[in-house]
Amino acid sequence: MEPIGELINNGRELELLVASFFQAYQYYVDSNLKWIEDNIDSTGSVDILEIDVLAKTFSVSGVKSTLIECKRGCVFNDIFKFVGVA
Repeated sequence: MEPIGELINNGRELELLVASFFQAYQYYVDSNLKWIEDNIDSTGSVDILEIDVLAKTFSVSGVKSTLIECKRGCVFNDIFKFVGVA
């Protein structure tokens, strides 16, 4: 069996692998969720944040959500945004 690093060539493939893993365990999966806001001067919009995978499992007692961000590296702004959404 090959190491997992040799099976994944880019971030998109990693996102698909992670989403597939959660789906295999009966989670409902949304991917590439984007928060977009209009620019102040109305010249277009800007991406605020993108969550790679949102996995949910449902039970009688409620919904359990898991946020997954697939990155090789990030800056502190990414970490603070992700924690804020979580």
